[in-house]
Amino acid sequence: DAVTDPAAVRGYLTGHGIDCLKAVPSHVAALGADAVESVESLVLGGEAAPTGLVRELLSSGEGRSVFNHYGPTETTIGVATTAL
Repeated sequence: DAVTDPAAVRGYLTGHGIDCLKAVPSHVAALGADAVESVESLVLGGEAAPTGLVRELLSSGEGRSVFNHYGPTETTIGVATTAL
């Protein structure tokens, strides 16, 4: 249940000092940018990352890096990554 609760995710990331996160864009969008505010490097993969979400993530975290991670399989094995 915690992975769908923005406050729980934010608390976990902050409480454990997690500053790098890999996730599918739809999960991050459902949580909202505030839930991942402590994350400095965010890797988005597994599906298309909407431009609006990327803009929101880049503007909501000072110095944050957002990467687009692409792989040819459903398991999101990465073969190409680029900074957005």
